[in-house]
Amino acid sequence: MILEKIKLVRDGRALVNQGDLPIEPGKVTVIFGASGSGKSTLLYALADLDETVRLTTGSGIHPLKEKRIGLVPQQSAVFEDLGTAANNIAFAHDHARVSDRGRLDEAIQRAETALGVQRHWRFPLSGGQKQRVAIGRALAGRADVLLCDEPTAGLDPASRNEAIQSIRRAAAEGVAVVVVTHDLEWNAPDAADLAVVLRENALRPHVPGHTLAAEWFRSAGNATGGTAPVGARLPAWLRAAERIGRSVWWLLLFPFQIAAGLMGRHRVAPRWFLHHLRHYGRITLGISSWVYLIAGGALVGFAGAYFSIGALGVSPHLKAILYPELLAGSALGSYRVLIPLITALLVSAKCGSAIAADIGNRHYGGQIAVMRTLGANPETHLLFSIMLMLAVGMPVLGMLAFAAASGGSLAGFLIQFPTENVYAWRVDYFRLLMRHGLWLDGTGWNIAKLALCGAGVGLIAYRAGVAPKASHTDIGRDISGATLWSSLWCLLVFMLFALIEF
Repeated sequence: MILEKIKLVRDGRALVNQGDLPIEPGKVTVIFGASGSGKSTLLYALADLDETVRLTTGSGIHPLKEKRIGLVPQQSAVFEDLGTAANNIAFAHDHARVSDRGRLDEAIQRAETALGVQRHWRFPLSGGQKQRVAIGRALAGRADVLLCDEPTAGLDPASRNEAIQSIRRAAAEGVAVVVVTHDLEWNAPDAADLAVVLRENALRPHVPGHTLAAEWFRSAGNATGGTAPVGARLPAWLRAAERIGRSVWWLLLFPFQIAAGLMGRHRVAPRWFLHHLRHYGRITLGISSWVYLIAGGALVGFAGAYFSIGALGVSPHLKAILYPELLAGSALGSYRVLIPLITALLVSAKCGSAIAADIGNRHYGGQIAVMRTLGANPETHLLFSIMLMLAVGMPVLGMLAFAAASGGSLAGFLIQFPTENVYAWRVDYFRLLMRHGLWLDGTGWNIAKLALCGAGVGLIAYRAGVAPKASHTDIGRDISGATLWSSLWCLLVFMLFALIEF
């Protein structure tokens, strides 16, 4: 198969405006080019993973639309949270859209035999071992075309040779392989079967083993802008409107994505969905969150009892008469407003930043792109897990914080009135909250607003994590943004609920 007359356009500028790309089963095609020439952008466009570019060929359709794509990003993008090489292969196998999903052991044995992967390998692994696991995972996903982005960049000589041989063995399995690189090790007949050079916005044929001119590898610097104009460049306001429209469209389709992932023909494999639920459950409801909320709640409860009663400035006799009302009022205010608000803000700051960092690293490292090529929808696996755990976890942590606030209030009360006992405190503290039996007044409202806050924080953190990133610095930027917008979201929810609730 030859992809003829390839054109790759971003924002009215051509990254590639001519040339052909041969892709053949059982053979390795190498795309050489300088850093910034657009070769990695072309690779991700072939995988249909880059929404900012438009790829066309002479036939006018996406060239690999009906092909099953396997992706090996530059950093291998192994799923280290799955623990072992076998689990990485199992994840791909369980999401493969084929009829032999039950033959997992055969898929693992295939990776062991063809690539030398050991099922018991645990992370971290060497660069060459990660490449082998990533290739084995793509094969387990039944890839027709394997796309490899700079597979030997940053590896030592032994690991480079290991990566090249692994890719050659993948081609021997009948897979069509496309490698983009600027490493000259690939310019050898025993490494590449076919080759092209991307320079001056064109794919030019090259014979492996022939000399590659040094000037072809000088930094091009045009991967983001291109050099050949194609029509009018969109104005800034129209590009901003396009981004907003794309986000609104994504939100409208999100419920259908979740439904398809949970109940559709290609629904996610349940055991891996549960794995991600546990993973984000540890972030949301881990011991650090408990300590965080217990400390905050206890401090609020203690201050509400000790300082409000101590600030009365009246005689001890009059203070003993007034404290029951202060105690009951502080409990009502804490349970209905203060503790839920503090819970929402603390959890949004802690968990929002942690989740934005987790998703940001997955996105920057290529894991989310790999999940898409494997047919494992990240919106179901990751985002739905995050929103579900935060929607459940925030009310649970709110109850925990109020329990801690009650303990703090008791401590403050007993310090102010050492002759009193726990029974006297409990009668007054819960008097306004337990007017309808054991169910504390306002519990339903608390659960509703904290669940809504949690779901929104999860959505904001995820979208910050998957925002475009050029470096690790962008991950830090998006963590800060997720913290800010999550806190503002919680304040907005509480303001709206206050108008309705009270």
